Amino acid sequence: MSSIEKLLIQGIRCYGPGEDQRVLVPFKTPLTVVFGANGTGKTTLIECLKYVTTGDMPPNSKGGAFVHDPNIAKEREVKAQVKLKFKDIAKRPITCSRSIQSTQKVVGGVKKLETKTIDTSMEKVGEDGQKRKITSRCAEVDVEMTRHLGVSKAVLNNVIFCHQEESNWPLSEGKALKTKFDEIFASTRYTKALENVRKFQQEQNQECKVFKVDMVHLQRQKEKATELKADLSETQDKVKESQTSVSYIDSQLKPIEENLQKLDDTRTEFLKKENAIAELRGGKQQLEKDLHQLQENIGHPVTANLDEVMQSCKDLKLQLEMEERDLQESEILIKQMESEKRELNENRDRLLKQQGRLRSRAEDNQQSIKDRDNLVTSLS
Repeated sequence: MSSIEKLLIQGIRCYGPGEDQRVLVPFKTPLTVVFGANGTGKTTLIECLKYVTTGDMPPNSKGGAFVHDPNIAKEREVKAQVKLKFKDIAKRPITCSRSIQSTQKVVGGVKKLETKTIDTSMEKVGEDGQKRKITSRCAEVDVEMTRHLGVSKAVLNNVIFCHQEESNWPLSEGKALKTKFDEIFASTRYTKALENVRKFQQEQNQECKVFKVDMVHLQRQKEKATELKADLSETQDKVKESQTSVSYIDSQLKPIEENLQKLDDTRTEFLKKENAIAELRGGKQQLEKDLHQLQENIGHPVTANLDEVMQSCKDLKLQLEMEERDLQESEILIKQMESEKRELNENRDRLLKQQGRLRSRAEDNQQSIKDRDNLVTSLS
């Protein structure tokens, strides 16, 4: 709870503007009684308390009547000051000062008083023990005062420091009375708070509707994600099976490739033997041609003696036997090679068919691997 300690008044109403005329009023706890004759400044104390705490002038202060009259002070202008020292609701000492000036001017031959606030400041001690001063230039001093006093401005104006000319406000008409009570009990703030709560509730309900729609959508996405995870797991199992099949096929392709290499080697060997057969047939034809030529030569008269002829016949016979033997061997070799050729052709045809089937299976396997990779990419 806050408490007032001292009040300094200078240049307000009956209190003079001089340094020696300033008045310091101490306040006792729990009660301070002010008494005196009429015109001694009792009401001015309440007005000063109201002014320094709320910043509001008293109701009868129009035309500068709140400040000491410059005519009485025989001055063109009078500077006044109200300073209050109090403890806030946290028992921290605070000093609030308000300075005001009243100037006497002549406008159109008529003297007129002009009143304006010169300075408003507040000095308080921080948690570190250092004094800090704030002014109306950097902060709303009226708001700070009500915050430190722990009392609203309406309570200060209408209850605690209520001016005697306004003390009959409980007897005012209904609408004005309701307005006063609303200000005192902050029912307007309560109504605004209810309106804010209602508005916040509507916004939250609207957000809840949006969240429900989003929740349904997210639930569907979750179910879809679960299905995709299941599909992904199944696909991964299929990929593993495909990899196992690929490994098995690769293991089967290896001996087939070796057989194909052997077939290529056999084919090369077959071509060599085929060329050898062709050479033997050419040799046979040449021998037949030589034999035919020899027979033609024998048909001519022989001029050599009998021994030479016999020897030539023996040589020719031996040569002919050798040629016939070579020819028979060549024919046997040709038959063997033709038989091997047929077997090699049959093996080649069988291996080519097997090669075609394996290549087809390899292409199918590669396509399966490609489809698997595409499916894994789309799922990720």
